[in-house]
Amino acid sequence: MRGYLPLTVAALVASLIGATPAQAVVRCQGATSPKTLADDQGTLESVIFGKDGRLYFTATPSGETGRLMVLDKRSGGTPAVLSKPITAPGGLALDERGRIMVGFGTGINGVTGTFFPTSGLFRVNSQNGKRTVFTEGLSQANGIARGPGGAFYASDDYGTNIDRILGGRVEQGWIKTFSPNGLVVSRDGRYLYWAQTFQAPQISRVELAHPDQPSVFAKAGLTDLTAGLDGMVGDTRDHLFVAANLAGEVWRVDGLGRFCRVTSGLDNPSAVALGSGEHGFSRKNLYVVEFGGHVSEVKGALKAKYPG
Repeated sequence: MRGYLPLTVAALVASLIGATPAQAVVRCQGATSPKTLADDQGTLESVIFGKDGRLYFTATPSGETGRLMVLDKRSGGTPAVLSKPITAPGGLALDERGRIMVGFGTGINGVTGTFFPTSGLFRVNSQNGKRTVFTEGLSQANGIARGPGGAFYASDDYGTNIDRILGGRVEQGWIKTFSPNGLVVSRDGRYLYWAQTFQAPQISRVELAHPDQPSVFAKAGLTDLTAGLDGMVGDTRDHLFVAANLAGEVWRVDGLGRFCRVTSGLDNPSAVALGSGEHGFSRKNLYVVEFGGHVSEVKGALKAKYPG
């Protein structure tokens, strides 16, 4: 999510009506405070751990083009540039061989992406930063997720499309939904989940076998109206962790669709990742990138749970 468009009355009404009751977001049991690992990195959009256990994130320093960065806590903890330039970097995912998929051409062009699809995906070698164009012609590539059968999914938070890339072919608007952002495929490959940004906070999902039948999985109430849900990740039990950008928080969503607040006090968090267990990154922790230029660590976040 780059910036924040005004919420329309129609979007608000649509997001507050549905089968799933809206709820106030409460503080998680075991919630904790963030710790800054790096700052002054520019505008940070996405984060992921590579197959090698290092942390990768996209950054756009002021007045410069975007780039893919890498951070290893055991090697001094200073981020280094892996690949640049990347125009308007978006989401991150790994392919089946552990290469890093990077969205490019994201941002405000998503408003017109349905009619002029100019975004795409790079495939980047995590060892030397060499990259090739994997696909072009996407509505946007704000959130990216890899699914079964070699499929990739890409979201357009300024529009209404989740595109599918399968067998080298882009299927624009494979799912139609309002303002999709962070994407997660369930561990069993059955469901695709997406956070929705420019509306009352909501996470929806669909069975990949039935893309025409999406449903609301979790929604927050009026007290959290402008939280601005952004990037999202799922743990080994399919609990979701989502960045609440304007709220400066990270929320957890359990299997019953209940939100709780894992941490707060962040500077417009845009994406989250689960620790790899290597290179100084604990599996118990969450790692967050922020529009304010920070990379933060939330210790013990995976132990947080809905109170009661």
